[in-house]
Amino acid sequence: MILRLTSWSVSRSSSRPSNPPSPTQTTFPINIAAVENSDGDITLVRQDNNTQLFYIHAMVGGKWGSPITIEGLNPPPSTNTSFAMLQAPNSTTIQIFYTAENNTMFDASGTTDNGNWTMGRLASDTRYGVLVSPQSGFAATPWIVENAEGYSFRVYYVDRTTQSVQELALDSGDSWTITDVRFSTASSKGKVAVAWVQASNFSYTDNQALHVFYQDNRANLVHVPGYNGVWNFSQNSETLGTLVDGTYLATSIMQDVATNNTLRIMWISPGKHLTLLRGKGISPNVLKGFQPKGSFTNPIDVVTIKGSQNVAVADVIGGTIASVTPGGDIRVYYQSLQTPVSIVEIGWDREDWYTVGLAT
Repeated sequence: MILRLTSWSVSRSSSRPSNPPSPTQTTFPINIAAVENSDGDITLVRQDNNTQLFYIHAMVGGKWGSPITIEGLNPPPSTNTSFAMLQAPNSTTIQIFYTAENNTMFDASGTTDNGNWTMGRLASDTRYGVLVSPQSGFAATPWIVENAEGYSFRVYYVDRTTQSVQELALDSGDSWTITDVRFSTASSKGKVAVAWVQASNFSYTDNQALHVFYQDNRANLVHVPGYNGVWNFSQNSETLGTLVDGTYLATSIMQDVATNNTLRIMWISPGKHLTLLRGKGISPNVLKGFQPKGSFTNPIDVVTIKGSQNVAVADVIGGTIASVTPGGDIRVYYQSLQTPVSIVEIGWDREDWYTVGLAT
């Protein structure tokens, strides 16, 4: 999930990459994550499962550059590791979170133009105690804490021992902490996605929202919103249907109070099509009387939408997926059936979904 923070916008013609790099050969499935930079450019990271290496694919000025290998990760990522990324608003630094030996979570940071990344303190701060359920996936997001400088971070993962979704936090000047926020029991292979709605005045902490999505132990898709850091699981949690166990998830949020901050949760269906639910990401603290539960549509297969029939078919049912929201448009990334060693870019221009081209 990436929050729209700039007025940069892309048109259908200008957004199509003119020079996608040659794809890195890899085994399947490919794992990916994406962030939007403050200037509206996009960074995509993928793992080569033959070598365990991460590759940066950066879009600058609407064009994809050549891939850069991320170095300095010690210990190295596990093969086919789950990983997550975030980039705080107005920052040039990207944070990456991955699992290594014993499914222990580690973090590192770096920039899109330099492959020499620096390991973070997450593992040491938590005494190497963030143990992720094998084959599960996790999500990361910026957050704002009142009276704190800069941005805080939140990570949501499936704990190996409790099999519940657990919150991990880093606030300004503090250490990484496993918090008391714990969601219900999840699928051992469940993937987590998160969408952050920044404060309505775009500056302070009031009226922030986080929307966490994951699969429970019955493979139901669960949505849990939190408002201003307060979670009311019994009142606000809802199930949104059943997915193939272990399905990867991606979110997008349209930061626009006039449309109740349209929220989308996306995945690859058993028919290998991009599928989504559309709901409202607004906070009841902003829209008085708003009920957090019940705002989502039924699943929408985008190829059934008029004008969107030619969206690329995916290669892997429930496979890895990432999304960003540059300038209010949406970009989605996944493995395509036609070019399975590559990642395809799908666009939404506020009217139609369409295949942009290859991103890697």
